[in-house]
Amino acid sequence: VNSSTLDGNYLWRDWIRLIIQAGKTQAFLDFIGNDKFRFTIDNFYSESKTTTVNSNEVHKEIKEFVQLHDLKQTKMLYAKIENLQNISKSHLVAIGNHTANHYLLSSLKKDEQKKEIINGKIFLDRHGIKNELVFAAPFGGYKSINKLTLDILEEHDYKGLFLTNGISRVDKSKLPRPTPLAISNRFLPH
Repeated sequence: VNSSTLDGNYLWRDWIRLIIQAGKTQAFLDFIGNDKFRFTIDNFYSESKTTTVNSNEVHKEIKEFVQLHDLKQTKMLYAKIENLQNISKSHLVAIGNHTANHYLLSSLKKDEQKKEIINGKIFLDRHGIKNELVFAAPFGGYKSINKLTLDILEEHDYKGLFLTNGISRVDKSKLPRPTPLAISNRFLPH
């Protein structure tokens, strides 16, 4: 669960899609200046979610740009707190933390990663949403996490980590380091 969407906010990736759909990509690139992130019109969407671009910094720039240009997001279909509270009562469903803002964790500094992970868990606890100590990494690829991510999860007693690498078995040699966490792939159909 991403807590920002339950708080009534939109995911930063949704704002990127809005900027592109509104034909404002060049205006955004002009707004941030090319020195900061090295985006182009052709690579803006894909490059904004790479390990070399701090997701938190991109989100700050997007928020400022969206306010300045008064861009409006249409209603997104996100779950509501009440939905998750009810679902979490089931013995057939496990709800896990998916960060506060769905940032690419490996692009963040340790304190930023910790804030994303901890704030996601605090949000679930505060709203009485029973959650397991499992974590689903945003974007879910092997490169979406790093050693710092594993350190934080282990320090906070997480038991499992979900990645998103199709239906194949997890290749633990591709992890940033060995970990006692149970690791599995979640399957997302296209």
